[in-house]
Amino acid sequence: MANKLTHSGNVIMAGFFMMLLFMSFLVYKCMTQRTDMVSANYYEKELHFQDNIDAKRNGDAYLFEVKVNHSGLDVKIPVELAAKMQDATISFYCAADSRNDKVLKLVEGNGIYTISTKGWKHMSYIAKISLVNNGKTYYKEIPVTI
Repeated sequence: MANKLTHSGNVIMAGFFMMLLFMSFLVYKCMTQRTDMVSANYYEKELHFQDNIDAKRNGDAYLFEVKVNHSGLDVKIPVELAAKMQDATISFYCAADSRNDKVLKLVEGNGIYTISTKGWKHMSYIAKISLVNNGKTYYKEIPVTI
């Protein structure tokens, strides 16, 4: 009886069945995997790519800081930019899951901002600071781990 079960045809059929189950499992995992783009309007932003390069170059001339403390984040923007800034935002981009992305508006002031991270997941983010001062756009990206 044992010889009939280990016949080469049966072994090949069992191997084929196992391969079919494994492939079905992989298809299921692929169908349930989240795939997020960096931004919902990625292609529209790509049209203004040279503007982004110029804004990064402008931002590289200044020192922006994002530091983690026990209650959240301390963000420092140079005083000369923070005093007269318009359309200032800081967005925290989470590459692992777009549901954890955060976007906050900044108001003009002395350039020191404290952001509470209560309720945020402990992950790696990229802080993207964008602001306009005297008609000139500034942009800086700073990696942050909370």
